[in-house]
Amino acid sequence: YKGLLVFASSFFAIVGVALFAQWSILSNITASVIIFFTSNAKIGDKIKVVDGDNTVSGIIRDIGLFYTLLVDD
Repeated sequence: YKGLLVFASSFFAIVGVALFAQWSILSNITASVIIFFTSNAKIGDKIKVVDGDNTVSGIIRDIGLFYTLLVDD
């Protein structure tokens, strides 16, 4: 029983560390899926992204799983 407990706790610790290390990738994939299914922006649309004091605007040329390619207008 004790050996099984050590194995299970080690397994969950390794899985937890692996998921934490991949958190950025997992959050990007999740955000991409959400944007893909809920966004009304499509290739050819002109958009403006505001992040605090930074502003980026352009025309969408490509939408991928990890990126959206904007061309400056």
